[in-house]
Amino acid sequence: MYEWQAKAIAATRGTKFGVMLLSALGVEPDHPPSCGKPCVTSDGFLIGGFTSEHGERHMGALLGDVADLETNIVAFPTHLGMTPDERKEFYAMWRKWVTTDYRSPPGLRLDDGRTMVDQSERDRRRLAKLTGRAS
Repeated sequence: MYEWQAKAIAATRGTKFGVMLLSALGVEPDHPPSCGKPCVTSDGFLIGGFTSEHGERHMGALLGDVADLETNIVAFPTHLGMTPDERKEFYAMWRKWVTTDYRSPPGLRLDDGRTMVDQSERDRRRLAKLTGRAS
């Protein structure tokens, strides 16, 4: 495990983002809750398997809004003090974690300006607003 991964796990322990981070890292938590790889619905929600803190398993559970996840992913590397290479690896990890994206165009909107396909101008403006950068 890389140093940034251990720091990220420690910083997010006990949060929904932390549960998703463990799943994206491929780390099995010591105890629930946990979640599996999600898909993104056409209206921007994360759906996937989820195990509650009581051990109850739910398939196709609503895991949250993908825009909230994207905001966390964009802000987190700065909070953790990641290097540019660590940030690149962090973004790649999240892109691999989302199994299917039914939005048009698909792909997580992160601050490196890339998605799995080219972004529309509307998405570029949204990204600039999230990151505080001019488009």
